[in-house]
Amino acid sequence: MIIPVILGADLNAYSVARSFHEKYDVKSFAFAKEELGPIKFSRIITYIRISNRFEDEQLNQFLISFADDQSADYYLIPCTDEYVEYVARNVITLSGRYICRTVSHNLLSALTSKADFAMICGKYNLPIPQTRSLTEGEFRSSGLPQMSYPIAIKPSVSAEYWRHPFRGMKKVYYASSAREAYLIAEKIYGAQYDGELVFQEYIPGGDDKMRVLTTFSHNGKVVSVCYGHVILEEHTPKGLGNHVAIITEPMPDELLPAITMLDDLKYDGFANFDIIFDSRSNTLKFLELNARQGRSNYYMTAAGISIAGLIVSPPGSNKRGYDYNNIYWHTVPNRVVMKYANKNEMAEIRRARADHCEYDPLLYKYDLLSPRRAAYVIAHNLKYYDKYRKYP
Repeated sequence: MIIPVILGADLNAYSVARSFHEKYDVKSFAFAKEELGPIKFSRIITYIRISNRFEDEQLNQFLISFADDQSADYYLIPCTDEYVEYVARNVITLSGRYICRTVSHNLLSALTSKADFAMICGKYNLPIPQTRSLTEGEFRSSGLPQMSYPIAIKPSVSAEYWRHPFRGMKKVYYASSAREAYLIAEKIYGAQYDGELVFQEYIPGGDDKMRVLTTFSHNGKVVSVCYGHVILEEHTPKGLGNHVAIITEPMPDELLPAITMLDDLKYDGFANFDIIFDSRSNTLKFLELNARQGRSNYYMTAAGISIAGLIVSPPGSNKRGYDYNNIYWHTVPNRVVMKYANKNEMAEIRRARADHCEYDPLLYKYDLLSPRRAAYVIAHNLKYYDKYRKYP
């Protein structure tokens, strides 16, 4: 018997649960500190609250005591950076009862630090925007790095950054001058964040310049990939950069060095790359790596590569999977996409819709049989009209 235990309650978590229900007809358990909208009233998920006060040892005991059916296979799937770090730190303890497809903690720390990721990309000749990083001490003593403006500013360690909330908090910041950059850094460090800040060259262009690459590695080898062209993103302060519409495309050969890098590092589990197309140099440049399936992971399942299938029955390390279907994935109303996306993408969207290759992870017929769930999904979609009017 398969029992998926998901850590998280966001769209990522719901998409994983839907993949398991479609593939294996099983209900998932979602452990999280709060029951967020994407999993509310779902017929495919049982929500179990985790106390905010839990330290690692307490959470370990809680999860291990839950996995009490010795005849079942329990799969532990973290869906946020915080939970990925937790599983990586405690994988030896947890693997006594759970199957965990996750990267090692040492490698996780190196790859998910945006500053360290930039150095690793340099080693493997993966192009990145011009990038500088500095600690709070360096900022206080020497000020900002020398760069041309405008720039993007990001915390190097996202999980640590979100532990120190403050008013006006954003996922990514943009500065058009050194003074703006200084005030941003001052605000972030003033909120007790103690990691590095990354200052990165701003690459001009709209949402359609973004790309996403999701890989899955087993026994240190990449065995499956799925590549998408982002059509539209969120623009709210805390959701900035979240993909809301993607069209899958064949993976360009110029991204093969990323596969080589993961293999060379003996990476295991999901990797989710944010990539941007720099039209000035006609080059795809890597921005960051998330050591998990992304929030938009259902685009992979919809394209014919089941997330659940990879977790339960990974392909052999000698079998690379580069084949998938061309589909259109979105999680905001199609009218919002058509209104705000680059008009050059409209033909691809219409073609996918005409071919019945359109997928919204929340529009799962089985779940929509619940009136409360259906009402939530309608409300979820309606709020995006206001969101995009406010943050176009």
